[in-house]
Parts: sequence; C-alpha cells; structure tokens
Amino acid sequence: MDALVNGAGGSPSRWDDESLVALPGSALGVGRTGAPIHGRLESMGSFPVELTHGTFQFHAFESLPDRSHVVAVSMGDIGSNDPLLVRLHSECITSETLGGCDCDCVQQLDKALSQIAQEGRGVLFYLFQEGRGAGYSNKGRDRMAVMNSGNKINTFDAYHAMGLPADARSYEMLSDLVHLLNISADLRIMTNNPLKLKALQDAGISYVRDELSVPSNPHNAHYLESKKAAGGHMITAQGEEVGTIPWEVRTFLPRRFEGAARFTHTATYPLPIRPPEGMLLIPASAVEAFKGLVMSASGEESASSLVGEFPLSSGEVLVEFDPSILEAVGPEKQELSRFIAKHPYWFNDHIYHDSASCRDFVVLEHSKVEREMPLVRVQSESYLQRFPLAPEERSTSYQRSVQAIVENGNGLVVLYPEDGGGHGFGAAFLQERFMREGHADSKEAAADLIGITQDARDYKALALLVKHHYGDGPVRLVFTAEESEDERLPLLLAIEEVGVVVDGWIDLDEERGCEASQD
Repeated sequence: MDALVNGAGGSPSRWDDESLVALPGSALGVGRTGAPIHGRLESMGSFPVELTHGTFQFHAFESLPDRSHVVAVSMGDIGSNDPLLVRLHSECITSETLGGCDCDCVQQLDKALSQIAQEGRGVLFYLFQEGRGAGYSNKGRDRMAVMNSGNKINTFDAYHAMGLPADARSYEMLSDLVHLLNISADLRIMTNNPLKLKALQDAGISYVRDELSVPSNPHNAHYLESKKAAGGHMITAQGEEVGTIPWEVRTFLPRRFEGAARFTHTATYPLPIRPPEGMLLIPASAVEAFKGLVMSASGEESASSLVGEFPLSSGEVLVEFDPSILEAVGPEKQELSRFIAKHPYWFNDHIYHDSASCRDFVVLEHSKVEREMPLVRVQSESYLQRFPLAPEERSTSYQRSVQAIVENGNGLVVLYPEDGGGHGFGAAFLQERFMREGHADSKEAAADLIGITQDARDYKALALLVKHHYGDGPVRLVFTAEESEDERLPLLLAIEEVGVVVDGWIDLDEERGCEASQD
C-alpha cells in the first residue's frame, strides 16, 4: 500500500488512502466527478426518475473486469436496519422493449416496483442477463425450437439440446452492490426462483422469501407451466388455455449472410406484441362477437359509441375501443379481457448476431399485405423506456411505429441494440444524469461534457439488414417529428449506398397512425 500511495521512488502522489476505498453509502449521492469502487463494481452515480408508481432513484454500476452494468432502482431509506424488500430482476428485451407477451417478465418488473412503492421502501436490482444468462440469440433459438415442436418441448428442453445450462445467470456482484448502497438489513426477496435463493445463501446474505406472482395469458401459459414443472419455480398453477401459434415455425442452423458475413441469422419466430391501449386487430368475422362482449361488460345497449372499426386491406379490422371498459368487474369483464389477450399484433422476430460488434440485432417483421409499400423504422434501444415511466417521461415512438406498420400491413422495425446514440449504456446513463443534475441542458451538451460524439450508430449495419429483407426496395422510412434532418440523413445515405431505393418517408403523428411526407 505504501508503494502505491507514495509512487515509484517514494515521490509524493495525489492519491490518499481514502481514495482507494469506497465509503459506505457513497453511491447514493456522488458528485459529478466522484466514482466510488468496491470489489468489481464502480458506481456511476444516480438520479431520480418518475415512474407510474412514484419517484424512484436510479443508480448505475459498471463491472470493471467484464465491462457489464447493473442498475439499482430504489425508493426510501434503504440504509436502515428494517428488513428490506428486494427484487433481483433480469432484463427481457422481448417484453420490456418490444412489448412481447410470451413471458411474464415485464409484469414481474411492474409488480415488484408497485410493491416497493406501496411499502415506500425497497430496491430492485436490474441485471443485464438476457435469456437466463444465455443472451438474446440463444433465447430466440429456444423460442424457435419450442414453437417448432408445437409446445411439445419446453424452454429447458431447448436449452439442454443447445448445450446450455438451464440458468447461467450470476449474482456474485450482489455483495458489492449491497456494500456500495450501504444496505445492512436482511432482505425480503420477491422471487419464485429457488436458484436465486440458493445464490443468496451461497453469498452469505440473510433473506426471507416474498412471493411474486402475476396473471398468465394464452401466450405465456406454456412457458410459466414449464418454469413450474421443469425449473422448480414456486408458481401457483393458473390453468390458462395455451394459445395457438399463427403460422408454421421452422428451425434452421445459424447461417451467415452472403455479401455481409458479419451477420449470422440465429433465429426467427412469431412474437405476439401487446397492442396499444384501446386498440385491437381482429378478423372481420370476429367484430360482432367483440361488440357483444363490449356491451356485456359496459352495460350499454349499443357498442357504437364505444367501438370504432377500421377495415384494413389485409382483410382484418383494426378496432379502437374505450379502454375504460376494462375497469368493469365481474365475469363479463373477464370474458372481454380473455378475448383481447387472444388477439395480439403478430410479428416475426428475426435475430441477427453481428460478429463485427458482438451485438444482437432484432428485426420485427409484419407482412400481411405484401403489395403495400413496406415501412421501415429504425428504433434505438433505450434502457429507461424498459421501465413503467410516468406519462411525462415516456416515449411512444416505438408503439406508434408498430401501429403505423400494422395499419400499412407491411414493414419492419429494426432495433438498434446500443443506447446512448450507439455508445452504449454507460454513455446513455451519464448523459441522462448530467442533464437531470443541471450540468447540461441537452444531449449534445452532455455528450461534450462526457467527451463523446453525439451519434456513433453503425448505419451500414442497419442498411444491410434492410437490404437483406427488401432487396433493392423500394421502401418508405418512418421518422418521428422530433428527429431533425441531420438525424435522418445518415440513415438515408447508408440505405441508398447499399442499393436500396428509398421512396420518401412518413412522420409519425402524435396521435394514432401516420401521415405521408414529401421527400
């Protein structure tokens, strides 16, 4: 220690003993240049965020050995000695970002935050360990195999066939998190997973278990039953009818693109996506049945004032209804809810692994009317948007893009897998923190403060994915009104550079649908 503090040859150093050790509680309020470290984790600071359940504090940490991150979302005094309500939650891009309803992850996230808010005190650790630690590509291969079998095998069978452990997640960083957040209380863990409890026991952390159960739906019923039967999860059986898979799913060996060998196509499977509140896409033959359920649940003699119909060229009908109907109680409301749950928006979820950047790109494809000009939306990932943000914090650009593509009958959403303008989570968190703390008044100013460029996205990769799906085009791009010409130009140029014809674009309307724009 003396050699490290004094420097080579005993010369004075600007370091002192305290700078080498993280002080208890320091991660709760570090200055702009502070960065406490304990064990493998470095604190990146924190800032408050308004969620639908109240004001929470978002803390971020980076693992120095492997450059991964973990977020802690807290409320109240988590440093007191009273037993602390805690959730260990692993990310789920499918449900939290894309709105998929074939698992229960986003409902667990929302309910855990709700229960913390009800008590006024607790913390949720958000772990970037997709697919039970196997990654998004392997999670997609799992879903593809299960659907190909017609649900005759389960997720654990698929993982075993791929040579993967049933659960590869690690909770070793928890002791460092507890230290940096100055948590000394016993933990009340909200979980149904016995492996999480064993990990806490192995880490020597005292805990008791709190159950965390959420309702099932037709698209995740088989998955939840698999977790109970094969994974040992402590889930109460719910008896939900398993929904049907809308089209044949074929498995294939991962294969690289011709002409773009950086990409490996790892999986494709149908993903059921929750429609926006008050929207539904159903066959024309089911409209009258839906109206009948609406009248029964609302007590109205006519559904005309509660339901709007918009026939689409696909032969389906887009239905807009008053979502307050679902606030009713009784069996009529339950029947209506079941009907709605059986009719998600169906997209093909294509997953491409990029060996050049070590990222997984997700392309959602909706193709009901191939003769229509396909719409293409590039959507950048946002870790904050995975949480149930208050309306004034929430962006609806993804949901509006999905809605525009469904109405059009044909199109893609390409998810750019790095937040922070392509720089990654660390840059995104620091940008947000510095703006909220008043150190910068815009993302551009925050980027200058951090020392990064504003946009580091790989537009060539995005263009190659569009070309893979639509060849030479033509395609029509989808932008939000907030995106300037300078933000649109790099994508336009990259797509045209790979030989895809861009036939104009549309700006998403602030309400529902889209309006054409001139190019």
